[in-house]
Amino acid sequence: SLDCTLAELRTNCDREHSKVLELEAEVLKIQHMLTESEKWCAFLENKHVNLQLKFQKYKECLQSQKRCNSSNYTAFNAIFEINKLKDQIQGKDETIRNLQAQHDIVSLLNVGPTDSRKALETELTQLKDTITALRIQNDGFKVSNATQKTKIAKLKAKDVGNKSSTNRETPIPMSRKKHVTFKEPPKP
Repeated sequence: SLDCTLAELRTNCDREHSKVLELEAEVLKIQHMLTESEKWCAFLENKHVNLQLKFQKYKECLQSQKRCNSSNYTAFNAIFEINKLKDQIQGKDETIRNLQAQHDIVSLLNVGPTDSRKALETELTQLKDTITALRIQNDGFKVSNATQKTKIAKLKAKDVGNKSSTNRETPIPMSRKKHVTFKEPPKP
């Protein structure tokens, strides 16, 4: 039992020691972050002081310019205004050019489809007329085909009745109709 408690104490001691090491590592990490934050804060404070000095110099320079001759100040101000107006006019000219280009493109797009649409409608009407004519012709061929079949059936029946006929070697030639093929109209 003494060995058992000693082993338990060692295990507990080892566990606590590893926790202490983890906490020490975490403390070091936080101290490092604190040091870095202090450096960053010092940098920002330095930057702030430099900006305040710069601002003060600009303020003094501006006040000294106000004391200058008012005619120089007016001329400088007029030149500044003229340049500002030139920039505005150039911007407006560019906008006008862009709008004109867009208007021209839209005009072309609106005209184009109307012409091609009319052409397509005309072609569609022609194709429909061609299809109708072909259907009528096909119906005529169906009637003609049915008539031919009945004639052939009659001739076969007649031929079966004339088996004793001696004129079998020279058959009577029948007139044949031409075979018609249909071509599809060319696609545009």
